[in-house]
Amino acid sequence: MVVGNRQPLPPIVADTPYAGCAHNPAVPPLTPPPRSPGGRTTWHNNRGSDSLRRFARKGRITSIMWLVRLLVTALFAYVLGAIPTGLLVGRLFGGIDVRNYGSRSTGATNVLRTLGPGASACVAAADFLKGSVAVLLIRQLYPQQHWTHGLAAVLVAVGHSWPVFAGFRGGKGVLTSLGGLIPLYPQAMACVIGVGVPVLWRTRYASLASLSGALITAVALVSGGVRRSIPTAYVVCGSASVALVVLRHRENIARLLAGTERRLGERVDSPPDTQAAQ
Repeated sequence: MVVGNRQPLPPIVADTPYAGCAHNPAVPPLTPPPRSPGGRTTWHNNRGSDSLRRFARKGRITSIMWLVRLLVTALFAYVLGAIPTGLLVGRLFGGIDVRNYGSRSTGATNVLRTLGPGASACVAAADFLKGSVAVLLIRQLYPQQHWTHGLAAVLVAVGHSWPVFAGFRGGKGVLTSLGGLIPLYPQAMACVIGVGVPVLWRTRYASLASLSGALITAVALVSGGVRRSIPTAYVVCGSASVALVVLRHRENIARLLAGTERRLGERVDSPPDTQAAQ
């Protein structure tokens, strides 16, 4: 019925702004939640509440999956790094525990002083590959998860330095850290070749060359992070790997300052059966 010039109101349908009101039987009405202690009631739609619950549930599942990825990465990287390659090569080549000689390390430098270049080359290659394989496999599993890649690089070096399979007495982590950093930041190899190798050639101090290469790598990482050419996760985890190398060289730094550090190529006393074999 038209009164004067006024037109009748259109019917209310589900997709109009009036959907959900009491005059539209096509859509369930708004239902009030229980009253709050202040006495106020906030009206909402049941369908909206269901969407919020689904969103919250999805967020919890995503967080759980993220934690699972981190745990898998940490366990895999640490166990791989904890394989005591220097100790195994020492048993195989000379029947000795290299941790009882020289710097008491299972790294390639101490193996070189104790058992010679052949055994040292095997240890160097194995330690480097441990770092690279850990990061490359994790990156293959989780291609977009930068923090998991960086975590793998750090923990494979932690496993090498404090291996659970060798009484937590391992190496200094230089080659393993380098192997883990190169997939994240290939320029690390250039830093080592450009700075570490000349220092080693000039001074014949392996520890000083390792520290120099590590520090220049850290500077390059931070510089790349400032320019935003490197993911933040790679900068943080790469810097943590460098800090680990410096931490593991505390005694070497003290000997360098005291002038008692051994130079590369200086041999240490070996057991009689090893000397005879050489």
